[in-house]
This record gives sequence, C-alpha cells and structure tokens, in this order.
Amino acid sequence: MSTVLRSYVGGEFGAGSSARLIPDVNPSDASDVLGQVPEGAPEDAERAVVAAAEALPRWRSATGAARAECLYRWAEAIHARREELAREMAREVGKPIGEARGEVARCVVILRYYA
Repeated sequence: MSTVLRSYVGGEFGAGSSARLIPDVNPSDASDVLGQVPEGAPEDAERAVVAAAEALPRWRSATGAARAECLYRWAEAIHARREELAREMAREVGKPIGEARGEVARCVVILRYYA
C-alpha cells in the first residue's frame, strides 16, 4: 500500500475537500506507485490563497537577516537530504539520477543566493 499524502495549508496538514485520491506513478515503472495524492478542489485553492495572504504581513515585517536565515536553514535542510531527495525526484519524474542530483544541488545554490 502506498503512502497517502495530505495537503499542507496554513501550517497544517489536512485531507482537503475531496475524498478522491490520485496515484502518483513512476513514469519509468508503472508498477511503482509513489503515493496517493489528494485531488484538489476550488475551496482548497481558496484556503491556500487566504493562508498565504494572512502569512504575508509577518514575512514582510521580518528583517532581511531573519528572512535570510529562514532561506539558509531551508537550503541546509535540503542539502542534508540531497541524495534522498534526488532519488525520490528520479523516481517521481523518471529522470536520470545524475540530472536529479544536479537539480537538488541547484535548489540549494539558489536558496543560498537569495538568502
């Protein structure tokens, strides 16, 4: 049985409005189901927009140094799990592992740059 994922909105995981799940299948191996993804509904998108709008004032009022620290911690979290993330990316989209490793590394570089 594959993992059932949940939506993350407003700092909380939830099932979303729809009970329908969509299988996320490895395009290189149709028997490899990575997980079951909840089907989004318009009200889920609306909740996400509202949550983002509510979060914006806090992010805007943070100092540049505080925002940089947040981005830097995010980059470090990705860097610490880079091989795991690359393997899962390769599985999910069916790309070569070397290309997936490059994308993960590029993500870390971009986050550090903006930090």
